[in-house]
Amino acid sequence: MKAYMRMWFCRGNFSGRSSRKEFWPAFGLHFLIWVALTLLAGLDQYLAVFGAAYILISLLPVITLSIRRVHDAGKSGASLLWVLLPVVGWGILLILLLQKSDGNNRWGEGPG
Repeated sequence: MKAYMRMWFCRGNFSGRSSRKEFWPAFGLHFLIWVALTLLAGLDQYLAVFGAAYILISLLPVITLSIRRVHDAGKSGASLLWVLLPVVGWGILLILLLQKSDGNNRWGEGPG
């Protein structure tokens, strides 16, 4: 929950780094909330509107968290553009997000 809250508080911070320990719990909770809202959207139109609002509001925090995560792996935030490539791009981005920390790099000191 701490990582999820940090995702929201650092929503405009495109610089710096996010470790795997910070990224995956926050992204996982975000994904579970998204899935729950998507499933509930079929039950009520108001829940569908709430779900759409959550996705729009959480877009910036998730993007900034992802950019900081690829920074931790030593890559540029532009690496997120791989998602524009159908199917293969998502796999490449997943590999980038799973990479270990790159130690000290141009985006800051390494964890620990």
